[in-house]
Amino acid sequence: MEFVQLQINYADWENPAVQSRRCYEVARKHGKPVIIMEPVKGGMLANPPESVANILKAAEPDSSVASWAVRFAMSNVEQMADNLSYMKSFTGLTDAQKDTLKKAQEELARIPLIPCTTCNYCAKVCPMDIGISGSFTAMNYLTLYKDKGMAA
Repeated sequence: MEFVQLQINYADWENPAVQSRRCYEVARKHGKPVIIMEPVKGGMLANPPESVANILKAAEPDSSVASWAVRFAMSNVEQMADNLSYMKSFTGLTDAQKDTLKKAQEELARIPLIPCTTCNYCAKVCPMDIGISGSFTAMNYLTLYKDKGMAA
């Protein structure tokens, strides 16, 4: 294969179900370019649980919570240039910012979410034709936002 597409974001970087970091390291070990998908985790990292947003806002009140996710997923100037249409003055993450994201990762890990990427492989083989990932997503929304309407 010419490249590998990986789900890379700070929430899944150390997640044992997704293993973004480990997959990235294997791809790089074999010299494969990586195309990133889900840098903002389907929008969840643009609107994370309040406890996570508080960590990021405390560190940098003027930065959006989504910007943390985008900056985490970028690693070089070429990627930044590719994204100039929505990012005017890119700077990589500083050590202090990486420490802040580590705290956000730890906070996310404390939230009891169902580790489902909504790939729907399970639903395709379900003999009862149950929308499994939709049920998991609804449960995760309820857990994250305590809002039954959002989970419906």
